Amino acid sequence: MSLPFQDFRLYNEIDYTDVMYLYDYHPWYRNGEKNPKIDQVTHDILNIKNAKPDKVALRNKAVRFFKSALVSKNPAGISSVIPPEQSLFAVVPSSTSFRVCEGLMELMLQVQAEFRFLNRENVLVRHTDVPKAATGGLRDQRVHLESINADQQSVRGMRVFLFDDVTTTGSSLLACRRILLESGASSVAMIALGKTIQD
Repeated sequence: MSLPFQDFRLYNEIDYTDVMYLYDYHPWYRNGEKNPKIDQVTHDILNIKNAKPDKVALRNKAVRFFKSALVSKNPAGISSVIPPEQSLFAVVPSSTSFRVCEGLMELMLQVQAEFRFLNRENVLVRHTDVPKAATGGLRDQRVHLESINADQQSVRGMRVFLFDDVTTTGSSLLACRRILLESGASSVAMIALGKTIQD
């Protein structure tokens, strides 16, 4: 599968202080109108988030696309710069309690060997519903800090790769990183499939 390299981000090492992301994400709407800069990456990010049963084929195609980006050899995907030690993955939970994006979870299982993930279940759980940030909910770390717990027994002493589909302000990733570190993770790398570009 060929990757759209014009927006593909390359990394020489894992950044444990900032959000690493693969592509620019152009929101569907801009100023109330359909954004003319929507591209295939936008479609794939929306498809990976789509939980509708009749959209499984589109979600699976998006999972394959992002797997290729993460484990690509030319140009080098993020998996090429990870340390050789085993690690865990975590996915930022959905805004609905006890839910997580099925497409992101499938992606984690697809890249498990390349990233040397030990777990098959998310180590983060949202215990209280919160309003979706994409539809007007607060983009404030406190919202996440007060509604998400980590599996402390699993993360203690482990390197964790924390994933989200899209980052805009980074609040959900930063809050989850803090939760994981306070639960004993040795380090947390934050990775988003796309970063919102307000163009």
